[in-house]
Amino acid sequence: DVCNTSQLLVFFRGVDYELNVTQELASLHSMHGTTTGDDIFKEIQKSLTEYNLDWNRLQCVTVDGGKNMSGIKICLVGQITKACEDAGISKPMFLHCVIHQQALCAKHIDMSSVLKPVISIVDFIRCHALNHRQFRSFLEECDSELTDLTYYTAVRWLSCGKVLSRFFQLRNEIDIFLNEKNHHEPLLSLSSGFGNWHFLLIW
Repeated sequence: DVCNTSQLLVFFRGVDYELNVTQELASLHSMHGTTTGDDIFKEIQKSLTEYNLDWNRLQCVTVDGGKNMSGIKICLVGQITKACEDAGISKPMFLHCVIHQQALCAKHIDMSSVLKPVISIVDFIRCHALNHRQFRSFLEECDSELTDLTYYTAVRWLSCGKVLSRFFQLRNEIDIFLNEKNHHEPLLSLSSGFGNWHFLLIW
């Protein structure tokens, strides 16, 4: 955070007998020292104790690719595996962060046919002050619930989903606005591009 203190957020997700999924923020731990796998494991143990939960109820753990999370022995995954072995129960399933999986998958699938035109259109509207003012005024005239487009930042993968989601919601208004500007964009008239578009929008 802004005070250079690592914050660990522990989420619990459960499924009842009717397959209803519930996810809640169980606890937030401020870690003032190191953030090794052992440190994180101890904080998670505190959360389990606080909510009176046993290791045998743990079915799945989702982590990112950090060494302190997904190494072999002293990482969080290794500590959880050892705790389950000591309790005489089977270890849970370990998954890589879903957002990262989608990012990796999209890198191996050619999504540039969707992403590049979208970025180009967003830049055309937002990088030109006159276009930007006119577009926002146009949205007001249309009584649109959304008031603007979102910029794309290549550094943060999450921004990709936000940009595409907002663009998709405003695609009809964008198409009309671009036609009035004599700036025709084939992407908006091609239904074939929507398949890849929907893939990138899934989070």
